[in-house]
Amino acid sequence: MRLLAAALLFGVAGPLGAQEISADTASDGAQAYAPAGAAASLGSAEPKAVVGSIVLPARSETQLQQAIAAAEDDLRRADGRLSSAKERRFRSKAMVDQSRLDLRQVEIKMNEADKDKRGKSYKRQLETEKKGLERQKRWGEQLEAVDEAELEIARQASEVAFAKHQALGLESQLAQARSGAVNATGAKPLSGESSGMVVGQLELQTLEAQQKFRELSHELGRQEDDLAGMRLELYKSARK
Repeated sequence: MRLLAAALLFGVAGPLGAQEISADTASDGAQAYAPAGAAASLGSAEPKAVVGSIVLPARSETQLQQAIAAAEDDLRRADGRLSSAKERRFRSKAMVDQSRLDLRQVEIKMNEADKDKRGKSYKRQLETEKKGLERQKRWGEQLEAVDEAELEIARQASEVAFAKHQALGLESQLAQARSGAVNATGAKPLSGESSGMVVGQLELQTLEAQQKFRELSHELGRQEDDLAGMRLELYKSARK
């Protein structure tokens, strides 16, 4: 019990950072801890009764609406990124397919030249053309790999945006349940033990949704780092 009071008094409850799902939604003092007097009174309560307000402090309706609006913008941007990535992947694949076809046609000409005993100059011309097409094919395959990675990242970004929006939606439901405005199903307000159970369920669901969002974001960041390296190698290979 003393540890709980200390956490309230000295701001040890680190998980509050999970509330800042979007940097755009942060504002001065918006999620500040309770004053020392309130913290002292909460310190005498059972941990089960107060832990939700510690790890998930309430945000104003304005803040939540701003965060949800930002999350909806993220969803739209993610959709646009996914569409663009699909188009680039289609173009690079078509380029590689064309390079393979051109290379095959040159190889056929080289075989025919050997049979017809064409001149050496014509054979050298075909060999030079073949080497150029092979370089183009290798670079195209690298570009195709980069575009494939970008497509996977765009899909991951869509999942991140959706998870963020879902977490904020649950937090909004939690805020309503805490205020007694509606219950989890949108019906009339609950009271007493039932209300406490609904709030507890929503707190758990919100925390789990925030954790999922963070995990997906972490994986997205790792993929973005890998893609940056692939782009650098693609650039270097084109400049050789």
